[in-house]
Amino acid sequence: MLLKKIHDHNYLNGFLFVTIEFVAFISVFLPFTIYYLLNDEIFLAVVGIGLILNFCTVALFSVRSMLRKDTSLGINKLYNKEIRDEIKHNYPTLTKDTIILFMTLIIPFMLTAIVGVELFSSRQNPT
Repeated sequence: MLLKKIHDHNYLNGFLFVTIEFVAFISVFLPFTIYYLLNDEIFLAVVGIGLILNFCTVALFSVRSMLRKDTSLGINKLYNKEIRDEIKHNYPTLTKDTIILFMTLIIPFMLTAIVGVELFSSRQNPT
């Protein structure tokens, strides 16, 4: 379920853009997390690690798609009204899905944990 939201997000925004976007997020949080670790601010370090893992999860799926040479729409096409209308039609729950993805990203470890469970479950129960 969350895996599909990540895939749709990455497809619509473009795999290269998403990879750059989430590597930038990681780059912002990593120095603070290292600082907190080095200064025994355990709670803040754990929060930072959880957020970084969430960001890595989205970025890794995007990199995997690029390596597989999957096609994506790309953020530059989202400025075209016809394409936006098509997206509204093809992704009627996009706003809700975006909010869910955002919320799971900002709660440390949440996105990583849910994706891990989904991946483990899909391997246990192949359909």
